[in-house]
This record gives sequence, structure tokens and C-alpha cells, in this order.
Amino acid sequence: MKKVLVALSLGLAVVSNPAQAATFNEVESNDTLGTAQSLGSLDTANAVNASRIGDSSADYYSFSLNAGDTVTFETATPGSVGDTVIAFYGLGQNLLALNDDGPVFPASALSFTVASAGTYYLGVGDFGDINYDGNGTITSLTGDVFAGGGDSYSYTLNIGIVPQTVPEPTSMTGMLLLGLGGIATRYKKRRNH
Repeated sequence: MKKVLVALSLGLAVVSNPAQAATFNEVESNDTLGTAQSLGSLDTANAVNASRIGDSSADYYSFSLNAGDTVTFETATPGSVGDTVIAFYGLGQNLLALNDDGPVFPASALSFTVASAGTYYLGVGDFGDINYDGNGTITSLTGDVFAGGGDSYSYTLNIGIVPQTVPEPTSMTGMLLLGLGGIATRYKKRRNH
């Protein structure tokens, strides 16, 4: 009984203490895809504190993802009306997704499930930074979509990672053996009656 209480106490302690977000601070110069600030392999919850104050260019970050990971990005501009735009780049620095005002103005948010493991990039810019052709179309889907020149403000970038879950073969084997053991026991009881 004592062991059960200890196990329950440990389980409750783990559940009641959620993991803290890994926090990064922006490091200049990260103004292009080529000079993106590396965040490495990310935890499930991450926050980047950054600023466009005195530097009205976009900020770029690189990080590693595994095949099947779902990554979510959200920006916040506390105390300002900064209008962020985020651009998510895949392998080969090709633009995969872009979001301006979603789900709540002026914040940006998007979610994407990656097919391949590798290095991915996120650009955080201002609405005034986007390279448009004058007809509302982004001029390039490869490379920097931000030209710079937008407003200056501080922002927080939240990055969440949900890894692809695959059942462990040993867990499946154990469950199968447990089920077969139950069937065998039941069969044995029927034969003895």
C-alpha cells in the first residue's frame, strides 16, 4: 500500500508541474534567411523575445524538425499595434505558408505539419515589409519575402511543436501478449468446469 501511495504522489507531482517554455532572445544580425538565428532542436513549447525597434527589418529563425512534426507559430505585440506577418520556409528555403492577421488582428498565427526532417525557417516581419508586386501578389516564393521598412516594435514569437506519435512496437507486443494471456486463462477455466 505504501508503494502505491508513493507512486500516486510522484504521478501527481509530475502532472501538476507542467513543462516550462524554452525562452530565446533575438540576436542580430538575423535579417535574412542566410543569417537566420539558429534555435536548434526545439522543445514542445518555446518563446522568442524580439524587437524591431531601431531595426525595421524582418527577423529570421532556423530550427530542426522531424518528419510528421506539427509546428504552430503565434506572434504577440504587447503594448503596441505592430502588425506582424510570419512566413514559414521549408527545405530549400521555399515558402510553405504565410499569415498576416490570424486569428486576431494584429497578431499572426499558422500551423503546419512537415513531411520531411530537416532545417526549417520562420521569418517575422511587418505588414509594411512584404515584397508585393503592386497587384497584391508576393514577388517571390523562394527566399526573403520581406523587403524591410515597416514599423518598429517589440514582439513575442511563440512556437509549439507536437511530435508525430507512433506506438512503440514493444508496447503493442506487450498488449498483444496480455490479451492472448487473458484468452488462454479464460479458455483454461472453461475446460476445467
